[in-house]
Amino acid sequence: MLAEGHQRLADKIWSVANKLRGPYRPPQYRKVMLPLIVLRRLDCVLEPTKDQVLKQVDALKAKKLSPEAIEKALAKVASKDRKQPLFNTSKYTFRKLLGEPSGIARNLTNYIKGFSPNVRKIFERFEFEAEIEKLDANNMLFEIIKEFSELDLHPDTVLNLEMGYLFEYLIRKFNEQANDSTLETRKFIFQAFRGRYTIPPVAQVACSQSRNSTFVSKTLRLI
Repeated sequence: MLAEGHQRLADKIWSVANKLRGPYRPPQYRKVMLPLIVLRRLDCVLEPTKDQVLKQVDALKAKKLSPEAIEKALAKVASKDRKQPLFNTSKYTFRKLLGEPSGIARNLTNYIKGFSPNVRKIFERFEFEAEIEKLDANNMLFEIIKEFSELDLHPDTVLNLEMGYLFEYLIRKFNEQANDSTLETRKFIFQAFRGRYTIPPVAQVACSQSRNSTFVSKTLRLI
C-alpha cells in the first residue's frame, strides 16, 4: 500500500493517463506514460545542476576533447557522486518546453537526444518518438507535458524505495489494462528501486518494459 502522499501522486498520474483516451485505448496508456514518468524523474534529478552543465558544454568542446572525455566531464558537473554518466546538454526542461508550444514536439525530441548516451538508449527502446508524433498530431502533447511538469518526482520528495512502490503500483495498473501483468515485471521493480542510486531504478523499470533481457542487462551496467 502506498503512503497517503504517494497515493495522491499515483492518482494524479493515473488521471493524466486518462486524458489519453480517444487516440489511445487504456491498454495503450503505458506507451506514453512510462516513458514520461522516467523522463520527468530524470528532469527533476538534473534540474539543480542544469545551468552549470550548459555553461560547460561550449567550453569543453572548444578544448577539442574527445566525446568520451566531454561526457565524463559533464557527468561530474551534473553530479560528483554519481558513478555512471548522467547529464543533458539541451536547453530544455519540462517547464521550458512549455514556452514554445508550436515547437513542442520537435523540442521534446531534441531534449531527449540531449541526454547522455545511456539514457538515450532507454528511450530508443521505448520507441517514444512515434508517440510524440501521435500526441502532437492529436493536439494532446502540450497538455500532457504541462501536467507532467507539475509532478514533483525529485528524489528529495520521492525517495528511491518510495518511488519503487509508486512505480510498482502504476505498472500493475497499466498491466491490468493491457491484461499483461507478469511476475517478472513486479520482480524487476522491487529489485530496481531498492538500489542505492537515484537513476538505476528508473532505468531498470524502463528496460523491464522492453522484454529484452540482453538489453536490460547491458543498460543496467551502463546506468
